[in-house]
Amino acid sequence: MKKYILLLVVALFLVGCETEIDNNVTEQETPKRDITETVISERKYGIILIDNDDFKMTLKESKHIRIEDYEEKDNLYLTLNIENKQNRTYTILLRNLYLDGDGGDWNIGMSETEVKPNETTDISVSLEKDILSTNKLISLEEHIKGEVLYSDYERSRLEDRFSEYINE
Repeated sequence: MKKYILLLVVALFLVGCETEIDNNVTEQETPKRDITETVISERKYGIILIDNDDFKMTLKESKHIRIEDYEEKDNLYLTLNIENKQNRTYTILLRNLYLDGDGGDWNIGMSETEVKPNETTDISVSLEKDILSTNKLISLEEHIKGEVLYSDYERSRLEDRFSEYINE
């Protein structure tokens, strides 16, 4: 009986080793694609987008990068400075963002969106657009427009809009 159990354990061990070897071969067969990142532009601003009783939001800088791997993507990274003027925590969300009149067909990602009471912090916003599907590039040369939704722990939802020329 012990022989059969030992043979079963050895067989399972060998099957496990063979699977591991096959996985290593598969990883080696997949060719790695070179990823090319090209910096299109970097700009510093100081443009106040929103200044209300609750917070002040300033556009600090932008960095435009084109990434080429298996497809071309345009990426724009914005840095927004948020100054919370109240003694309550706000959660910030951007929506309906338009850059130079173009709005919509990009993916928006944001870093930490919670701003503590009376705190000033920088928030990173990334915009990504697939160039092949739209034939349009991301551009931030003239104008930025959008909406900010923000809420506190009481779930009071507030909204504010901004629309600013950045080339003046």
